[in-house]
Amino acid sequence: MSHDRLRFLSVSTPAPSPTDSNLSLHEMLQIMDVARAIRDEQLTVEQQFQIEETRAKIRERLIASAEVAGDHVTPAEVDTAIQLYFDNLNAYRDPPWGFNRLLAQMYVWRVRVVSALAAGVAIGLSVWLAFFNPAMPWSSASRSAQAVHEAEQWAQTQLDQLLGVTKKDAAATQAVDELSKEYFAIKATGNITAIQRSQLRMAELFNTLELQYELQIVTGEGRDSAVTQRWEKGGPSALAYYVIVEARSQEGRIVPQTVKDAETGETKTVTQWGEQVPKEVYDRLKTDKVTDGVLNETRFAEKVRGAMSERMLLPGVDGQPIQRGPRITRWD
Repeated sequence: MSHDRLRFLSVSTPAPSPTDSNLSLHEMLQIMDVARAIRDEQLTVEQQFQIEETRAKIRERLIASAEVAGDHVTPAEVDTAIQLYFDNLNAYRDPPWGFNRLLAQMYVWRVRVVSALAAGVAIGLSVWLAFFNPAMPWSSASRSAQAVHEAEQWAQTQLDQLLGVTKKDAAATQAVDELSKEYFAIKATGNITAIQRSQLRMAELFNTLELQYELQIVTGEGRDSAVTQRWEKGGPSALAYYVIVEARSQEGRIVPQTVKDAETGETKTVTQWGEQVPKEVYDRLKTDKVTDGVLNETRFAEKVRGAMSERMLLPGVDGQPIQRGPRITRWD
């Protein structure tokens, strides 16, 4: 900013003549604005002159000091050093970290901090509403209640199926009654694990009652239909008589059975095993097969739908079905 502009400002505002001594308020404000502008310009110019004078004095001292010290520096190098000094004179540096700075920073970031806290509260409230509020259908309590309800429905369906398949078999009716009482006692507790265990026992009983097959004595040329077996611990006279049987469905399919061997105590799943019969029945069957190589009397027992166990069919000497005896899973 030059002196020509200052002169222009002073010349462009002529002094009022005596005839213009009665100025309006607006005109007086304009004059005051011009006066303030002139003052500001003068201060700026004076400051610039002071800086330049300071730079000149510093330059003279630095050059003189360099000559005394024997350093060879050019005026351009001194000017560059002075310029760097003034450029970095008012450089900003962060204050060291401390509690006061933390408070000040929190105040500066007050909007961000409040927004972050509000967002955290909103997220926490949403999570609580979504997973912990019992009124919400997807909360943990609601999911647990839903799981218990579904388990109860499944167990009730299984119980209804059991009641539908049970007919006149006393053992089956008793087993279903016991499971039904057990289930309703467990249902009152709301324990989902106990309800599921009860339902599993119902399913196992239902599968047993649903089974239909017939135990048939094995026949055919070259196949053992009956055998004798001496008990290992029974002494020389401990001779037992067995017929070899297998379970067949109505479609003729072999149905594996779980059988406990009376001699060894082992339980196995097998397709053929031995059923003990009286000696008179054994001799009768043996004579039947020896006659033509084919056993005509093959029905040993049957399992009907809705019954817990097989019903004996093979008659004894009195014409009545024989009593069920021990079983074996291996023979000589």
